[in-house]
Amino acid sequence: MTRELKINHLAVILLAVVYMPISAGWYGLFAQPWLDFNGLTAEEAQSVNPMVYLVAFLGAVVLYYGMALVFKRMRIESAQIGALSAALLWLAFLFTQSLTQNLFSLEAWQLAFIDQGNTFVSIVLGGAVLGAWRKYGDAA
Repeated sequence: MTRELKINHLAVILLAVVYMPISAGWYGLFAQPWLDFNGLTAEEAQSVNPMVYLVAFLGAVVLYYGMALVFKRMRIESAQIGALSAALLWLAFLFTQSLTQNLFSLEAWQLAFIDQGNTFVSIVLGGAVLGAWRKYGDAA
């Protein structure tokens, strides 16, 4: 009987939970430049609808399930390959698009580095965890 790589649902949910404090820490570190580049005050940023946090969490769940599906298909089976693969996917599909959108929208290019820096940390961590914390089942 052969082993089939499966999605580790527990890892996906735990990563989505960890995503929230990572993002809070990241944006706390870059709060003032982020506010300045967005033309916001701290009061305006703090008055955001609380539903945004639910959307962020659900987005993280979708992100990590998507990564888990891709990693399953790619047969990623180590933390190192998971982290490297995640970094390359981030560069190819997220950072380049975010930077281009900021430039065409006449937004500060530095904003792409702040926003996508958070995404990079979260995705590379997720890649390492999903690559290392594998789940197998019997193949049919």
